[in-house]
Amino acid sequence: MSPQFGQHTTGVEVIEALLPQTANKTVILTGCTLGTIGGETALALAHGKCSRIILAGRTESKVQALIDGMKKVNSETKYDFVQVDFSDLDSVRTAVNRVETILGKDGTIDVLINTAGVLGVWPYQKTKQGIEMQFGIVSDLVHLTCLHESR
Repeated sequence: MSPQFGQHTTGVEVIEALLPQTANKTVILTGCTLGTIGGETALALAHGKCSRIILAGRTESKVQALIDGMKKVNSETKYDFVQVDFSDLDSVRTAVNRVETILGKDGTIDVLINTAGVLGVWPYQKTKQGIEMQFGIVSDLVHLTCLHESR
């Protein structure tokens, strides 16, 4: 029987109910810092007995604070930080290469959770490649670049 979740279900409760689907998996999360949706997702996922969790973000010190909290929940999982600025496709390409280095030749990504994004960028701004900022970060351009670079 499938677990039943509702509006009061916590992230930890979901992860614990889905433990067979998260145990021994490699997960990448984007947009993870303390106090954000990505950060709360990462903290809940630390209960999931993953083999490795890679957290991708702009600022290492902010992500490291989250990793420190995750290690308190589960010290057996390997945690990695990958620096990336999703408003710069060159940075995305570099991050993809870094993930490939971390995972090695035979490594795989089992789960990808994208929580990075921006909302209501004002005043009008463009990415390094000249794309409107909100579209450049939250559209499929970043995801397609990751897929293309990881082939």
